[in-house]
Formats: sequence, structure tokens, C-alpha cells
Amino acid sequence: MEATRAGEAGKGFAVVAREIRRLADSCAETASHIQEVSGVVTGAVNYLSGSAQELAEYLGEALRVQLEQSVQTGRQYRGDAAYIETAMASFNGQADRLRESMEDVAASISSISSAVEEAVAGVTGVTGSTRVLAEEMAGITAGMDANQEIVGELRRQVDIFANL
Repeated sequence: MEATRAGEAGKGFAVVAREIRRLADSCAETASHIQEVSGVVTGAVNYLSGSAQELAEYLGEALRVQLEQSVQTGRQYRGDAAYIETAMASFNGQADRLRESMEDVAASISSISSAVEEAVAGVTGVTGSTRVLAEEMAGITAGMDANQEIVGELRRQVDIFANL
């Protein structure tokens, strides 16, 4: 309007005013576009932040579960090792008792041999030697019974050890 009243001199002012209006419209459109882009970027950042948080929580839980499983497995290995150690100690103890019993049997056989030799040497000592022989046989029988028990226990321990 002012350009119309100003006449010829106002024509230049009208051109400048139109250009300023176009520039203002363009600035408003650019500002609107920038706001849209900013909203998209903000949404994407928020989405990525939430996804990163979910991923961190998931990984934290997965690692915790894996660690707990590893600890449990380690405890199981330690328990199994202690059981095997106990079984081996028991096995060694029974083997020692079996060896001692075998030594007793060997000593009894040696005594029996000595008794037999004495019996052969003199007919008069036959009765005494027979009594000694019978007592030693009873001792051998008792020793053999003990050996049978030890052998049975040893077989059970070997079966347990074999089933590990």
C-alpha cells in the first residue's frame, strides 16, 4: 500500500517488500522443515537410546545367568573331585587291609608248614601238632572270612569308582 501512495519511488519498495515476504515464507518453510527433521532425529535418538538400554539389560541378565551356571558347574566339579578323593582313600584303605590279611594268611601257611614239618619229624608230637594245626586252620578260616568281606567291599568300591 505504501508503495502505491509513494508512486514511482514506491515501486522499488514494493519489489523489496515482495522479496522480503518470499524470504520470510521461505524461512518459515525451512524452519518448519528443520522442526520436522529435528523431530525425526529426536525420535530416532530416543529409539536408539531405548534399544541400547534394552540390549544392555538383556546382556547383563545373560551374563549373570552364564556366570551363575559357571559357578554351579565349578561347585559340582569340586564336589565330584572330593567324592573321588574319598572313594580312592577308601579303596586304598581296603587294599591295605587286604594286603595285611594276605600277609596273615601267608604267616598262617608258614606256621602250618612248620607244624607239618614238626609232625613228620616226630610221631609223638602228632597229637599236639594236629591241635595246633586245627587252631591255625580256624585262624585261617577266620582270616579268609575277613578277606571275603574285604573283597566284597572292595568290589563295591570298584563298582562305584567304575560308574563315575
